[in-house]
Parts: sequence; structure tokens; C-alpha cells
Amino acid sequence: MVSRIGSRRLCAAARFLIPRYRSTLFFSEVPPGGCARVALTIDDGICRGEAADSLAPAVVELLQRHGARATFFGVLTRRMRDVLARQRGMVHVLGDAYCDDWAVDDPAFISRTLLRMAQPGSIIIMHMPEAKCRRWCLDALRLLLEGLGERGLACVTLSELAAS
Repeated sequence: MVSRIGSRRLCAAARFLIPRYRSTLFFSEVPPGGCARVALTIDDGICRGEAADSLAPAVVELLQRHGARATFFGVLTRRMRDVLARQRGMVHVLGDAYCDDWAVDDPAFISRTLLRMAQPGSIIIMHMPEAKCRRWCLDALRLLLEGLGERGLACVTLSELAAS
């Protein structure tokens, strides 16, 4: 259904129809001739395992290998609280490219779905893979980065996308 309507039209409708979403950022407008960039966000979700179960080092290595950057978000830790305390002008952000990657254990399906939605200015939402849950998200991320690279779309942080 979303693919027929288009995620950006659906986001615009939500912004219009639901008052609490009026100031929500779903994607960034790209001026004609603007950079072909998308913001990649990675939600750590509910961490079910111990620190030893984290696949964060593999995610960072994958991002580096593809020259990609991402915004990580999730549980409000003491460190994140300190970062937020220093920030001004924070905005509520949702994305226009989302797949239930936390629940669908098919990396090819996840990456195809996200690639179908992604366009310059998109905000892509993924979930952090862990050794004992969502491990498939690592393969999905690899396939997504390969597909975005083939399409000439660079992955940047939300801040970098908003500044462009």
C-alpha cells in the first residue's frame, strides 16, 4: 500500500492530518541539482543482550568500508543525555524509508524495500543488529549500502543532510 501511495506523500498527509507531526522531519527537501545524499539512522532499539552481543563494531566497519556515515539513536544513556544537553534546536525525526527490519529476518527483502523507498533527501531507519537478535540486520545493511552506492546515493548523518 505504501509503495503505491509513496512514502513521501504518506508523510505529507500525516504532517497535515495529525497535529503532533506538523513539525516532524520525515525527509529533507533536495533542491534541483542538489547532492544525492540520504541520512542513515540506526536505532539500537531494545538491547536484549549483553555488551558482548553487540555487533556495533561490525556495523562501524561496514560503514567505513562503504564510506558511509550514520546517526545512531535509542536508549537515553548518561552519555547521550550529556550530548543532548549541549544541543539546541533539536527536532523530532521520523523517516520516509522504513521496513520492519527488527521483525523480518530476510536481509534481501529489507534492503529491497528500503532501496525502493530511498531517494535523495530520504531518512532511512534501520535497527542495530545484535548477536542474539536482529543479526540479519547486518546483512541487510550491507546490501542496502551496496545498493545505495550503485545508485550514487551517499549515506550521511541527519545533521549533514539537514545542512545540505
